[in-house]
Amino acid sequence: MDISSISTNYTVANANKSAEQSNSLQSSLKNISSDSSEEQLKGVIKDFESYFVEQVIKQMKDTFTSDDVTVQRSVYGSGNRDGGR
Repeated sequence: MDISSISTNYTVANANKSAEQSNSLQSSLKNISSDSSEEQLKGVIKDFESYFVEQVIKQMKDTFTSDDVTVQRSVYGSGNRDGGR
């Protein structure tokens, strides 16, 4: 059973979601001027904060997953029955 398309679909969906959020944030920022109300500014700040935190968590998750695979390979070896010794 080939599941490679699942990973590809998940990656594409996440990339599309990130692009949509980025575009939404950019349009919010374009509408801000020195005449903007405090409420409008808070809304844009909230949008930016949400986007920023999501990107940080995404990068942490990617790093953790990559490191986890590396640690497993170094601890358990590369498939050897003796643990890589």
